[in-house]
Amino acid sequence: MNELHTLIMKLVGTYEVAQLAGVTAQAVSNWMARRPDFPKPLAHLASGPVWDGPLMRRWLRNNGLIADMKGGTFGMGEFVKGHEYSLDEIRAVLGGETMSYLPQRGSRIVCGRFTKEMNPEAPERVLVGNPPKVQRKAELLAAQGGVLPIFIKVAPGRWEYQGPMEFVAYITDMAVVGPKAAKAGRAGEVVGMLEFRPAEGTTR
Repeated sequence: MNELHTLIMKLVGTYEVAQLAGVTAQAVSNWMARRPDFPKPLAHLASGPVWDGPLMRRWLRNNGLIADMKGGTFGMGEFVKGHEYSLDEIRAVLGGETMSYLPQRGSRIVCGRFTKEMNPEAPERVLVGNPPKVQRKAELLAAQGGVLPIFIKVAPGRWEYQGPMEFVAYITDMAVVGPKAAKAGRAGEVVGMLEFRPAEGTTR
């Protein structure tokens, strides 16, 4: 009985994989369908596929989807909503580039860092500028989906954690985006807008 209990505790389903990577269950399904190196399920149950937990965590870590960095654990549990953090503190946990509104680790966007000067309606709405690199970041996030830790700059070198936010849409219809860009004083330099909403079931 103890061996059976130990085995069950090591198994993970789609929900647990999504939680580990901070993405939606649909994103996990997309990985299964599109990534040939994605671990094969141990079994397909009525509730869905199940995987070996240690093997899945290793795959996520190797692909930059979950990682340990400088003693920190990849995840939003390291941050408390409403508290301020330095850039170094954020990067120690999540990684990613220093100068980017959507820092990236491997092939994954790991958080959002936005300013109210550029995005008056952040964190719910974030304007996407026209430089190709900025657009590519938005497109990568749109393909990735899921939940991100979001920070707003409150002072030089200080970022306030807004909590986990779920990506909703990348809007490129200028009939919608144009007025938002004009209101922000960025008319002519914006090509799209990212929409977020507070992640359901989060308390931090």
